[in-house]
Amino acid sequence: MLIVAAAILSTALICAGCGSTAPVPTQPSTVAPAAVVASLVLPAPPLTFPSLVGNWGGKVGIALLYQNPDNPVLTGTGSSHCDASVFVDEHTGNTLSASVNFEGTSLNSDKECGRGFAFTAAMAPEGTFTNLRFTRASLASFECYPASAPIFRDGSADSSGFRVVVVDSTVCRWPPLTFTNNVPTRETDRVFTIVVDFRRSSRLP
Repeated sequence: MLIVAAAILSTALICAGCGSTAPVPTQPSTVAPAAVVASLVLPAPPLTFPSLVGNWGGKVGIALLYQNPDNPVLTGTGSSHCDASVFVDEHTGNTLSASVNFEGTSLNSDKECGRGFAFTAAMAPEGTFTNLRFTRASLASFECYPASAPIFRDGSADSSGFRVVVVDSTVCRWPPLTFTNNVPTRETDRVFTIVVDFRRSSRLP
């Protein structure tokens, strides 16, 4: 009799949850509400070197490759240089804006230099320019007249200043620097290398 009673009790315990309609617990959602996501604002990346805002000096190197219409293999080369007077008016964690003014240092370089340009560059945190937009460009000189808009090739900034390389296509006088008024006829590729490394003042005029 005791064995039968134990069997009946065991069966009752096993079936106690049979037919239950209680909801099955679920894992909490991992999707954040849209309002919470929208409220997240990432801080601007910090400067990895001191601000470059201010008045700077530097040098401009100009390399010229003169095309030869009679024999494309035989090209002519030339070079010149200028001083640079530079005003950096913005420097954040990812932006550098400046105006670069060219100044000839001799009678020859005065004929080659042009007036300069202004730009805004996007920077990676370590200072490499990832993109550069010209806001002003005046690279025509007595010797050469641009046949294309200037193109940014590379550049970077650090605590000592910045460097920018710009290229363009021009039509130049030939022979160069002969102190004549020959009409520019010679197709020429130019490379400007601007190195800004002398701080004159941390203030703008």
